[in-house]
Amino acid sequence: MNSEDKSTNWFNAWRLALTLGIVWGLGLGILGAVTVYTEVYGHRLVEVAGSIYWGYDSTWLGALIGTGWGFLDAFVGTLIAAWLYRCLACCCARSEPPATAPQG
Repeated sequence: MNSEDKSTNWFNAWRLALTLGIVWGLGLGILGAVTVYTEVYGHRLVEVAGSIYWGYDSTWLGALIGTGWGFLDAFVGTLIAAWLYRCLACCCARSEPPATAPQG
């Protein structure tokens, strides 16, 4: 097995972290941008998220800040979860005896 086969078959934490960071960041940014134009939709959610992400608000600057915070939060959180997953996979892996060929 060469290194290319191994890299495509193994879980890549960096790619997953980038993907989830982009998705969560864009989600917060789009929600913030939508609340700039609407009177009702999403304002309460932006208020709640703004209590977690400093500077996130129903303004264009707030939407941009929320995008950055959302990306950073999901990226780092995913890397930590992937690290823990790998640690548990190593610690909790069962060692099974090798399969034997049938006699006959």
